[in-house]
Amino acid sequence: MTPVDLMLDEDNELRFKVNITSSRPGESSCSRPGESACRLMLESEGVEYGFKGTTTADGEIAVTIPPLKNVLKEGIYNTKLEVVVDDKLFIPLEMEVNLEKSVAVTAEAVIR
Repeated sequence: MTPVDLMLDEDNELRFKVNITSSRPGESSCSRPGESACRLMLESEGVEYGFKGTTTADGEIAVTIPPLKNVLKEGIYNTKLEVVVDDKLFIPLEMEVNLEKSVAVTAEAVIR
């Protein structure tokens, strides 16, 4: 799978379609406390950073990753979506993300 490109110095929002199927009645949402929870985990040199997912109006899971320029360097990182349902951990998606800085252009006048 090709890595997903994200900006290191900007907010990034990722959206996922998550289906939770259970024999028990109830909501299958990733934002109801005590029922299920979704989070995106990003791994860097033995440390994992977690970002909470919330359910949108259209039923998708939205995860906002804040700017990480002071925490991580540019590069490719292993990432996984974790879903916790009834105290059980599921990992329905594993992928790589490529964190890179935005293009910046600066100019200064040269006085002679």
